[in-house]
Amino acid sequence: MLNRFVHGCILIVLFGLLTVSCADRKQSEADFRNPAFDSVYNVIAIEASSTQLEHSFKRADSLMKLTANDFEEMKTWMLMATIHRRSGNLAAALAHATLASELAERNKFHNWQVRISGFLSTTYREAELVEEARLYLKKAETVNARLKETPGYHMTQLMIHQEKAYFIIEKDQDYSRAVEELNKANACYDKLPPDHPSMNLTKATTEQLLGACYYHLGEYSLSEAHYYSALNNIDGAPYGLKPFIWLGLGDIRKVKKDYEAACDFYEKVEEAQNNTENFQLKLGLHKSLAGYYNEVGNDEEAFFHQKEYTALIKERRKVARNISGEVLQILKAEKESSVLLNRAFLVIIVILVLLIPGILLLKLNFKKLKGKLLSSSMRKSDSKGSTNGKIDESALAISQETEARILSEIERLEEKEYYLDSKLSMPALASQLDTNTKYIAYVINKYRKQDFTSYINGLRIEKAMEEIRSNPETLDYKIAYLAGEFGFSSHATFTNAFKKNTGMFPSQYIRQVRNETSYS
Repeated sequence: MLNRFVHGCILIVLFGLLTVSCADRKQSEADFRNPAFDSVYNVIAIEASSTQLEHSFKRADSLMKLTANDFEEMKTWMLMATIHRRSGNLAAALAHATLASELAERNKFHNWQVRISGFLSTTYREAELVEEARLYLKKAETVNARLKETPGYHMTQLMIHQEKAYFIIEKDQDYSRAVEELNKANACYDKLPPDHPSMNLTKATTEQLLGACYYHLGEYSLSEAHYYSALNNIDGAPYGLKPFIWLGLGDIRKVKKDYEAACDFYEKVEEAQNNTENFQLKLGLHKSLAGYYNEVGNDEEAFFHQKEYTALIKERRKVARNISGEVLQILKAEKESSVLLNRAFLVIIVILVLLIPGILLLKLNFKKLKGKLLSSSMRKSDSKGSTNGKIDESALAISQETEARILSEIERLEEKEYYLDSKLSMPALASQLDTNTKYIAYVINKYRKQDFTSYINGLRIEKAMEEIRSNPETLDYKIAYLAGEFGFSSHATFTNAFKKNTGMFPSQYIRQVRNETSYS
């Protein structure tokens, strides 16, 4: 027990000192890859686009408490900023995006610098703070220009062209020039890989904006074609971009005097607004309904929606007047909270540093006593013969029930492919199964005929071979990427384990599978 306590204290202190000493070391985004965090993050992000925003924000706030590094913290700030923006709380959106921006710049996460600058540009534009918005758009374009040879360049450049189009539509109302920017966005889209995860959404956004431009240019058939093209590029949840497309289609039906069809579209938008609480959608809906009821001769409803629209515009302008002060207040509160946590952590480190000399002295005395007892025990056991490196079941005193339970749990975890976790270790597994490492080692040795490392690596290589053979896409992946996918910490460890288990290197096996595929 003393041994565990000492190791725990030392690890805490070393972690603290390592954090301080490595604070200035720049790492790439790949260094922070964490599938467990990403899976939760993605669920909340998708949920935020289609359900109640307040619920999504609470989940994002809880996720912040679980972040383990600057990259995860940055992503969570941006998730919270996005939710705030959708709900109309622009001050909080700008404050949280600013915190994310600081982390991106400090760590040189260049791709995220572009994304966050684009977000800040959009949000400042919505807050009618045009100068700040243009400043961040320029910043996004400048940073992205440095990334011309990277895989994410065309996607971020596409989003920059979209944002420029937003500026032209909302501030200049030069719809022909906006169409030119959106055509540039489509040119970037054509350069994206066909399996890019954001292909459909970015295409749909560009088409939706083209629909809006051609509507204002009076080319209603062309506008309608672009709106339907946008719909065809959207998968999944019914909300997000779809209500804005329905709103545009409703406006076209209204202009064409097809009031029944227009009403159907507006009702769909109203249902979406009730479920998403999106401020921009609410604003657009009241404006369209005011025009619709004015045309059908319902003055009372037209007046009501015009009044609601005007109130929302006034609310947004009021926010714009006070937004700088509110952003500063939120930033100050968030940073003070962070400082308090850092101070508490440093106090703990100092206390532990002061305690360590005494703890080490106790440990030294304990080891001496343990050594004497061990040497005495070994002298007694020498006469009984060697165990040839095998684990002695009687010495472990493991019960049959415990042994069966551990084996059953390991088999269950194997089905869940737990071995793909790059952070997996025997102590971590022992803790998860509420046992100790000696029992884990014994059960694996007895039932899998291997030590722990060989057993885990063997499962990983089997999975890698199965995936390479069954999934043609993996044949084009880099070895370093495959290593991470199958739980290995580096290219070298993956290659060595693959060679040990199969007698060939991963590249040789990939060539073999590629040749077999080409002849089949």
